[in-house]
Amino acid sequence: MSTMTLINRSTTARKSNLELLRILCMLFIVAHHFGVHGQYANMPLTPFNAFIIQLLSAGGKLGVNVYVLISGFFLVNSKFRLKKVINTLALTIFYSVSVYLGFVIIFPNVKLSLTGLFSSTFVIYNNVYWFVTCYVAMVILSPFINKLLHAITKREHLILILILTLMQIRVDNIGSYINLSETAWFVTLYIIAAYFRLYPIKLFSNRPLLLLLSILSCGAVGFLRFATELRSIICLVASISLFLLFGSFDIGSVRFINIISRTTFGIYLIHDNPNIRAILWPQMLKCPMHASHDSFWLFSMVAVLLVFVVCSLIDLLRIILTDFVRALSKTMIPTVKHKRS
Repeated sequence: MSTMTLINRSTTARKSNLELLRILCMLFIVAHHFGVHGQYANMPLTPFNAFIIQLLSAGGKLGVNVYVLISGFFLVNSKFRLKKVINTLALTIFYSVSVYLGFVIIFPNVKLSLTGLFSSTFVIYNNVYWFVTCYVAMVILSPFINKLLHAITKREHLILILILTLMQIRVDNIGSYINLSETAWFVTLYIIAAYFRLYPIKLFSNRPLLLLLSILSCGAVGFLRFATELRSIICLVASISLFLLFGSFDIGSVRFINIISRTTFGIYLIHDNPNIRAILWPQMLKCPMHASHDSFWLFSMVAVLLVFVVCSLIDLLRIILTDFVRALSKTMIPTVKHKRS
């Protein structure tokens, strides 16, 4: 029996332990964007409200790291599928173009132009969604990484992790030895997660230890500014411990969790679209105005949950429509073939 009861892709019902973690991480990411895009710079903040903003801003990079770890764990033993890359890009372009055209229709000052249409279509070229750009690059590289990881020994795999981590990791205000790109960091996380998949160790499923480590490291991420960086040693420890902790549980397949988890990527694409981001936090939710109130802590929780739920419902509607069209096309194709014959 494996030391980590993670999602079993050989079954149609996906286990929900890491799906729940995906949801939690997307909440971290939405909260992060609430903190960094709320335009609080010129607001007279109380120390407590400033702390709330710092706390909510802290989890974004932690959520990103965990997402990549989950991908690396599964992809290391998977066949490369070009369809996965195409689907990721297609969904990204769909939301990017839809939002742009929506703004053209709703706001008279936004004019339809070839430049605007080009920018919203070629999102990878323009790096509009930096996460998608790095993630797609990592997935494209994954078959070559997998060949390497399956060819080397366990010891060589561990040495590779140490070298890549020591090159890029940040400790306190000390910079990394080599300033590599975010894609290189994603590849490093991929290789770390692959180690857990290829070489399961009993220590990886020690729940009391993982729980303690998760609490301490996540607490440090929340309270220490330098720990919120993508390559921070504390953020890395928090990401790995959370990933292993959730992976050690088996809560079965919970349909509701799996459905919500399916919308998490769409939540990111919708709420962090540059056009939406510019008006969502400062104008629609009026975050700067609420930042000076004593009830800001309550407003912040409601705002984050509201954005998460609304974006999830939007993407759920897209999924339902897409599944309906796909099912309809499958029923129509045999009919067309029969008529031709």
